[in-house]
Amino acid sequence: MTLRSFPFRSFPFRSVPFLSGPFRSIAARAALGAAVVVAATATAFAQGTPSPQPGAVPAAQPAPSAAPGPSATEDPVVARVNGRDILRSQIVEMQQSLPAQFRDLPLKELFPILLRQLVDTRLVAEAARSARLDQDEQVKKRINTLTDRVLEQAYVEREVKKEVTDERLRSRYQAIAKEFKPTPQVRARHILVASEGAARAVIADLDKGGDFARIARDKSSDGAAQRGGDLGYFGQGDMVPAFAGAAFKLKPGEYTKAPVQTQFGWHVIRVEDQRTYAGPSFEEAREELHAAATQEAAEKVVETLRGTANIETFSLDGPDARPEIRLLPRPAR
Repeated sequence: MTLRSFPFRSFPFRSVPFLSGPFRSIAARAALGAAVVVAATATAFAQGTPSPQPGAVPAAQPAPSAAPGPSATEDPVVARVNGRDILRSQIVEMQQSLPAQFRDLPLKELFPILLRQLVDTRLVAEAARSARLDQDEQVKKRINTLTDRVLEQAYVEREVKKEVTDERLRSRYQAIAKEFKPTPQVRARHILVASEGAARAVIADLDKGGDFARIARDKSSDGAAQRGGDLGYFGQGDMVPAFAGAAFKLKPGEYTKAPVQTQFGWHVIRVEDQRTYAGPSFEEAREELHAAATQEAAEKVVETLRGTANIETFSLDGPDARPEIRLLPRPAR
């Protein structure tokens, strides 16, 4: 648990390095495995491997010559399956299809499991073609649905890229920056323990000259312990009231002489610095600005297409059962 009412930065994903050598967490391994299966399916489908013509006998063929692209040194072959190459770029593409918490892990750590899954996908797909499953009507419907999804994503990405330019992001930033009001912030450390007695023992150690960061690493029970209890800068509204109230009464270098109780346990707090925060710089805000602008641009693309299309919507029982129904409007953001 953390000090904010919603999960706080005390627990960054990378602070739980389950991908260090063998997997340390069965749950994490299962989650990654599931994500990799999805990513492998999407990657293999997006590559658009052609299906054999009706009546043809599928056979493993070497990959056809591709248009000029990265050299073999830049995009080396990392595996071959029945004579067909798997390239490094396909592994990278698969990595980018993973959820963010896995996508940000080093490629070298992900490579073995990504490669295994891509090889397995290739093998199973070849077996399916040999069994002529690609000619099954139900399979064709599913392939068509996937085709629509891939085309949807590709089209929206292309159109969004035209709209979300650096110039427009800077303009958006300037508009928001004008509304930002400077706010006081403190940078603080804390030590979180389970009981008031344990907190008082920590204060006694500090009174004897104990090092706050060292004690935090040894005794604090939250994710900030490995950083010596450092929570970084925060405003008064960023923390639960009891914690923020105690922190903002301290001067730099001071720590609480009595334990502070919150729903998370008992805290000892030390303030390192105070500042007036004038808002993030453009570079600091770029990622969030880009995400918001991308979302808005994507919605605009779809709404524009809706405005020029002939759309008829019916009930679950079809066009003859009930009058036409209206599409629900997008929820307000």
